[in-house]
Amino acid sequence: MGKSIARCGYRCDLCPAYTDNISNEEDRAKVSDGWFRCYGFRIPPEAIYCDGCLSEDFDNPHRIDPDCEVRQCAEKRGLPNCAHCDEYICDKLTKKIVFPDKTVRQAGAPFPQEDYVRFIEPYSNRKVLDEIREDVVRRELTPMQGCSSWLYGELSVIFVNRSLRALCGLYSESD
Repeated sequence: MGKSIARCGYRCDLCPAYTDNISNEEDRAKVSDGWFRCYGFRIPPEAIYCDGCLSEDFDNPHRIDPDCEVRQCAEKRGLPNCAHCDEYICDKLTKKIVFPDKTVRQAGAPFPQEDYVRFIEPYSNRKVLDEIREDVVRRELTPMQGCSSWLYGELSVIFVNRSLRALCGLYSESD
């Protein structure tokens, strides 16, 4: 299975609750315990399996969060994920953003690397969405006036994003 990115930027392919990643009841119990430790909520082990939000509704998929506002919004707008939205980052998405460092601090020490990879990395959606967003913006921007400004749709935007400035050679480490 390749990279599977949910509407909110979570990585389904890395999620321990994703159907392809569950092999037995012990796996489900570990996920329930891990989520409780990291995020403070508990889902009964027997309820832990998810077909992912990219599954078509007509397939009657099982989702951990069947009423997810982010999924519903992205689908309504016809977007593969929030990085493609004009309103990136909105209040709906903000509720689902996971900050890995904060999660590790809240979970307390010690925090094994294996737990980080299993219970935090799949949900590090801000990083995933920012990378997609940067790529989307880069493809949609048209350089104007020697890279000092860009045309985005109908708007001329002076860029301040370091990565975009670096593309034009306008960024230095002293910025």
